[in-house]
Amino acid sequence: MDKYDRSHHCRTCKRCILKMDHHCPWINNCVGFYNYKFFYLFIVYGSLFCIYVFATTLPPTIAIMQQPMGILAIDFNWLFLCFVSAVFGLFLIPFSLFHTRQLCKNRTTIEFYEKANYRLGSRQRRRNGRHQMMDIMRSKYFNPWDLGTRSNIEQVLGRSPMTWFLPIGAPLGNGWHYPLNNYAYDTLAVDEDDM
Repeated sequence: MDKYDRSHHCRTCKRCILKMDHHCPWINNCVGFYNYKFFYLFIVYGSLFCIYVFATTLPPTIAIMQQPMGILAIDFNWLFLCFVSAVFGLFLIPFSLFHTRQLCKNRTTIEFYEKANYRLGSRQRRRNGRHQMMDIMRSKYFNPWDLGTRSNIEQVLGRSPMTWFLPIGAPLGNGWHYPLNNYAYDTLAVDEDDM
């Protein structure tokens, strides 16, 4: 049996996940086609919350510490809250930025880290006055599902910008087949045996 495009088998969940991004130990589940929007919103809102908590607890903490004998007057909960929000923010903010970039490129984490297996054609490019054949597969920039930033975001968050940041709705498509960009249509190789 053939597997669907962009699907992978998760060793932890022991099942095949459509458009698998990764297995997340924090939510004890795989992040894929059906729940990527909710995972993305979770980390973005978590990042914003860490920024808010750190920004609102740091100034009072510093003000108390600057008073005479302030170290004895400070509540341990303020220090702990400030520290935890900073630590979680240090991890969540870059993670949110990474996934925002992935969302805008319509690419999963697995696709980011491993080279995809596509039978691609080759094209000519001019170098030093001579024509050379260039294998497109070797291009690290090739992503057949990159439809443009707006369309990529709509693929995951839905068509209506009013619901993009609400945990409602479903991604576009069925999870089995994905639209390809025009460049991919022009360069994907077709074997005569496949016809």
